[in-house]
Amino acid sequence: MDTAPVAEIGASGQPLARPESGPSAPGILPTRDLWIALGVAALLYAVGFHRTFVTLWRTWNNNDNYSHGFLIPPITIFLIWRLREELRLLPIRPSWLGFGCLLGAVLVQVVGIRGDVTIFQGYAAVGVLAGLVWTWFGWAWLRKLAFPLAFLTFMIP
Repeated sequence: MDTAPVAEIGASGQPLARPESGPSAPGILPTRDLWIALGVAALLYAVGFHRTFVTLWRTWNNNDNYSHGFLIPPITIFLIWRLREELRLLPIRPSWLGFGCLLGAVLVQVVGIRGDVTIFQGYAAVGVLAGLVWTWFGWAWLRKLAFPLAFLTFMIP
């Protein structure tokens, strides 16, 4: 009995190419594991930057010069949403170099909290996001998301 895989035939009569598999294959996201990891990261991010976001919220509410800060996160989400098709095609290649960026941003957050310096804490919040993208998804994803992530700095007073 022959156990060779049968090729699927497309509408043109040509065999369909099977997509690559694995973490570095373009367009393939490990959905369940990814959502669990994103949920845990979001929870840790919320806990670690809670004070920072409370301070930013108060500043945006009380200082007319920084009231535009409310608009920046939704606009950033929209910018990332517009890139969703391009991101699906990028390979996922996790990088330990991103972990260095992540640790550096956490260190800036600790210094910002200890010194009560809001600007450090704001830049650390953006740096942690960049470090997470680089660590989990790789350099290509970080390059593609560079503008939306950099745009977040406009929310920092």
